Amino acid sequence: MGNFAQNLRQLRARQGMTQPELAQKLGISRSAVSMYERGEREPDLDTLRAIADLFGVDTDQLLGRAAPEDDYARQLFAAYGEVRASFDQDDIDDVKLFMRMVAERKRQKQQSGPEEEQGNEDERNGH
Repeated sequence: MGNFAQNLRQLRARQGMTQPELAQKLGISRSAVSMYERGEREPDLDTLRAIADLFGVDTDQLLGRAAPEDDYARQLFAAYGEVRASFDQDDIDDVKLFMRMVAERKRQKQQSGPEEEQGNEDERNGH
């Protein structure tokens, strides 16, 4: 399963979750979680889906099958997994708006060039 062990360990750590906590949420033993994270055992399909759902990622991402350019998407999905239980459609719309604002800000920085950006940085720092 390639990067599954590493991905599981990272997702669990990002959530600040212990192996016993993850095991309890999945209804499996702590030793099974430990073996998954060491690459000594692979979960069955139902457990794999439950892990993906718990962390807000898809199974391809969990298995390390996502393309390298999807790393940003994986990070966003992981962040969403941390808060999704409390999100509603208005929150999703706010996140979409924020992402568009960030993209526009980046586009403006790229157009302004490094000299102007340094001036803006100086202004923000009170120089």
